[in-house]
Amino acid sequence: MVSPPNTISSLRIAVVGAGVIGLGCALRLKQAGADVTVYERGSDLGAGASQRAAGMLSAAFESALDAENPALAEFAQHAARL
Repeated sequence: MVSPPNTISSLRIAVVGAGVIGLGCALRLKQAGADVTVYERGSDLGAGASQRAAGMLSAAFESALDAENPALAEFAQHAARL
């Protein structure tokens, strides 16, 4: 059986995808001392980040409906159509 590493600095981590989530995770892991490599199929890091919501619009929509906030619900529905 393989023993777990003693510290995060002994870890070599690969992050697949250089969107906002991948870059954020890679940054935090690097700040904690891990050896991090980011793999991205495109040439521009973070290029698609502004087009991806990582579930945030859905959560906003559900929250607006739960809170019965008509203005927020209308905004979330508009954002979902974009």
